[in-house]
Amino acid sequence: MIEPVLTPGQKRYQELLAKTAEIHRANLKKLLEHRLFKAKAEGNQNLIYQLEEEFNSLK
Repeated sequence: MIEPVLTPGQKRYQELLAKTAEIHRANLKKLLEHRLFKAKAEGNQNLIYQLEEEFNSLK
């Protein structure tokens, strides 16, 4: 398959999109870790299960 030729602006835009997605994923992971910690502290098994499933889907 032939790769499309991108202008420098298009390449930079794709790089920014990739970096933004990476940061977003890291933020989601951090938030889920915090919520999971709180759920475990409260002993909320249903929420723990739900958050673990969501956390595993990020991998």
